[in-house]
Amino acid sequence: MRTEVMVLINADTLAGLDQAPAELNGYGPISAETGRKMILQALNWTPLLQDSASGEILAVGRRRRIPAGLKRWLQARDGTCRFPGCAVNVARSEIDHTRPWARGGPTEHSNLEHLCPKHHRFKTLGYWKARRPEPGALDWTSPTGRTYTTEPALGLGSPPGAGFPLTSEPSALWRDEDAGTVESADPPPF
Repeated sequence: MRTEVMVLINADTLAGLDQAPAELNGYGPISAETGRKMILQALNWTPLLQDSASGEILAVGRRRRIPAGLKRWLQARDGTCRFPGCAVNVARSEIDHTRPWARGGPTEHSNLEHLCPKHHRFKTLGYWKARRPEPGALDWTSPTGRTYTTEPALGLGSPPGAGFPLTSEPSALWRDEDAGTVESADPPPF
């Protein structure tokens, strides 16, 4: 059996650039020096990337398991399955690595998306291919070679209302790259 001890310490404190206290999970604050000693004596450790404003975990190093905070963030960002034209709610979807974890894909928001079980299987079996041309966007290539781009329900890095529009028609959230931008409630043919 393996024991896991969680020590939360910011990168500047770990590097010795400041003396902000670390936190021993389940115990409370500990000195910066004690936190550094614990990290140095650990057999292995997992770095986490945390949003300093919200406290949400955005990345988990090379761990495959996705922490609860990151799951909540992805649910808010995606809203529905990220496959073109699919309106399945994230509550009935699975979180998938765009670049597979087994092939070095990181467990972070820029490499994760919600897919319903059917579309997750399409991607896993290679019928449809997904790639990320920019943060948030997903380019999907169909078996016939057509490309569709989906955007998250929640705009990234934009002030409220300035991101991708929220709509009651999730199937409107796709673009057909071969025919220009499309905002239609009709899903692409597949």
